[in-house]
Amino acid sequence: PEYRVVRQPWPATTELTCRVSVEISLFGAQKGGQAELAGRYAVLPPRGEIPLEARAFRFERRAAGEGRSTQTPEVTVGILSELLGELSSRLAEAVRRIPDGSVQRVPSD
Repeated sequence: PEYRVVRQPWPATTELTCRVSVEISLFGAQKGGQAELAGRYAVLPPRGEIPLEARAFRFERRAAGEGRSTQTPEVTVGILSELLGELSSRLAEAVRRIPDGSVQRVPSD
């Protein structure tokens, strides 16, 4: 809540705390009810390309229970949404780890 998220391209007058780059290499459901999300992210300063933090990520989740009832589109979408939630939490933690004073903070609205 202390940060405002702005999607690229942002107005030139926007003061940035940092930039976050995400590359997703795998996102989907497999047979048997398992879903995966994998890739890399980098937290970059407002200007420049040397990452403040860069890491690979991989999240896996299997539908609770067994059988065809766990392989419905609704269950699959729910699992994929949970994986995106895990990635969002990981990115939020990475932004919070930015040392104070290393980048400009953007006041929240």
